[in-house]
Amino acid sequence: MLHAKTELNHSFTTLGKTIEELKKCKQEYGTKFLCPVCNTRVILKIGKKKIPHFSHLPDVACKITKGGESAEHLNGKKILYETIKFHEEQTQLEYYLSEINQVVDVYVHTKDQRYAVEYQCSSIPLEEITHRTNGYRSLKINSIWILGNPPKIHPITSVTRLSSFQLHFTRHHSQLGFYIPFFNPLNDYISFYTNLIPLSSRMFLTSLVHINLSKLTLPFHISKISKPRELTLKSWLNYRERWISNRVGFNHNIRDSFLTTVYSSYDYPIYLPLFIGLPVKGMIQIQTHPIEWQYYVWFDNLKKLKKGEKIAFSTLLKSFQLRVKQGSIMIRSLPFVEHQDLKWVLRNYLKLLMKIGIVESTGNQSYILLKEWEQINNHTKFMHHSSDFFYRNRHILNNA
Repeated sequence: MLHAKTELNHSFTTLGKTIEELKKCKQEYGTKFLCPVCNTRVILKIGKKKIPHFSHLPDVACKITKGGESAEHLNGKKILYETIKFHEEQTQLEYYLSEINQVVDVYVHTKDQRYAVEYQCSSIPLEEITHRTNGYRSLKINSIWILGNPPKIHPITSVTRLSSFQLHFTRHHSQLGFYIPFFNPLNDYISFYTNLIPLSSRMFLTSLVHINLSKLTLPFHISKISKPRELTLKSWLNYRERWISNRVGFNHNIRDSFLTTVYSSYDYPIYLPLFIGLPVKGMIQIQTHPIEWQYYVWFDNLKKLKKGEKIAFSTLLKSFQLRVKQGSIMIRSLPFVEHQDLKWVLRNYLKLLMKIGIVESTGNQSYILLKEWEQINNHTKFMHHSSDFFYRNRHILNNA
């Protein structure tokens, strides 16, 4: 931590002081510094690996330094504080909220809003994140979580790997899509991993947007939105093929409910029609791969229809929700997305099927099947299907 108090209850901070000044203060006060939260002794540390800071004695449990602080966290919250303080006068570092017994990395009180800015560099139990966030909500304080350790992005494919912990902090913005903010104290900007599209449970296509610290405001304001990284049908089908190969190969001797369902219907995973497993807007909300949940949409309903027959959206949604309840379709927990809307995801898939010419909307919450399921059981038929599908729909993902 960067704040402490003296035995006379005077506030003391390491900010704005030179190393020599801090060394003199350490000689003067010695061990007479106290934690402003738990009132136990703290030590002023002046080293080479971390910026000057206070540290509790070993085996002392305190809300403000649970588990200690990394150099990245100390430096990062200092920079965020100084940056926000430049724009918002009522900004405080390591602010203690006695009502909920929590310490905020950076507390900001604007004219009409209050913010708790948390700089999270390490993985901690998600229950603690939820507890802290709910505490802020109870006081009508907006929580903003910024993650440390920005993951690498492939320079050509724009693909990155995200952990389940990082995904927990996903938010949604009308222009940024689903995004996560990251900050490296060595940079002078905050990085937004925007328009996240899952390629697998951990791999994501993303578009990177930076906000220079000199232009940082609360709430975040991004004046220039870069064009989302284009996902072509060809590249998506390559990811799709890889997923199927891995799924079939890795589960050769293991009972797999999805593969069992496919085989029981006399379908072949490697020959599934290419309109199964299409990327749709909002599908990050579903942890299950689109090949699985879209196959279930067909297996439970659409495969049973004849050409020209009608089905209500409510029927499709009910079957989808049942699959979720049974555990066949897993929903990704995104607590910072205000309204997770599975209806929207399902409708977006149906919109793609309409663009392909497989279904059409009746305009009254129902759909008519235009093309029946075609069972593909050999490589020759699949290659013919793939060639025809790609020729007709190579631009299907544009603005999908």
